[in-house]
Amino acid sequence: MLTWLFTSIQVRSFDVQVGLHELLGHGSGKMLCKREDGSLNFDPNTPHPLVPGEIVSSFYGPSITYDGVFGPLSSPMEECRAELVGLYLSLEPIVGKIFGFDEQEYDDIVFINWLNLLRSGLRSLYTFSPETNKWRQAHSQARFVILRWSMVFWSDRCFTLFA
Repeated sequence: MLTWLFTSIQVRSFDVQVGLHELLGHGSGKMLCKREDGSLNFDPNTPHPLVPGEIVSSFYGPSITYDGVFGPLSSPMEECRAELVGLYLSLEPIVGKIFGFDEQEYDDIVFINWLNLLRSGLRSLYTFSPETNKWRQAHSQARFVILRWSMVFWSDRCFTLFA
């Protein structure tokens, strides 16, 4: 049953993930920074968007870039963020409606989306070079990180689902 489900909707599930990954994963977010003239590109009195009750207390300085701070990890981190935005937003029922799925079909799409991303994490090992100890593709490194995180933090229930 699982093999049939996976093969029958994998492509449509991946379409949802790619749409969310590209449009909202890469297309969202704001780098908070201080400009050369000392002004901020955000209101410092506005509450922190991720920590209720707190205000933003750190930000990038002038001429400091994301790539400059994170170096070779910047691309894999960006891909990881985009993948996770796609996974997270795929849980919203409205997304299924936007992509034209009925409720029951979309439940299967979400399940296969998560399963496919974890499977991609395992398959991504093909792009790792043991000789250089480096990844040859940022998407693959990001998917592997998500797989490893899932294995560690969901170990008590994530992989027993298929046992």
